[in-house]
Amino acid sequence: MRKSLKILPLAGHFVAIFKNGQNETKAMKLNRTAAEILNQMQDGVDAERIAQWLSGTYQIPLEQAMKDVLSVAEKWSVTGATQEVPEQ
Repeated sequence: MRKSLKILPLAGHFVAIFKNGQNETKAMKLNRTAAEILNQMQDGVDAERIAQWLSGTYQIPLEQAMKDVLSVAEKWSVTGATQEVPEQ
């Protein structure tokens, strides 16, 4: 899967840098969990495996973990991130 974003640490959080469908560079603040979910998605890990990781890591029910993964995926999809971020 092509990397369409960069996730960088910043002051205890993370920032996702990406290009949207209009070729505009955008940034989105993420917490550590959302950053890890997006990293796994970018690496091609399916939602079920990510939810299993989330459930085991945070000791939450698998159903809740799946809802959380799908929520992050939905929020990411509405950003319009479609293009590869150029190397700086």
